[in-house]
Amino acid sequence: MADAFDGAAVIDVLADAAILGLAEQAALMLREAPRLPATAHDTGDWL
Repeated sequence: MADAFDGAAVIDVLADAAILGLAEQAALMLREAPRLPATAHDTGDWL
């Protein structure tokens, strides 16, 4: 899985509105690991 993020400029974490808090936590975790921009989005934003 780490290879999938290798060289990524931005990581987007998607979740349904009901669990958007989990996506926010995941974005925070990913933001700390590789020092890449990471944001959470409601899946409705992408449809």
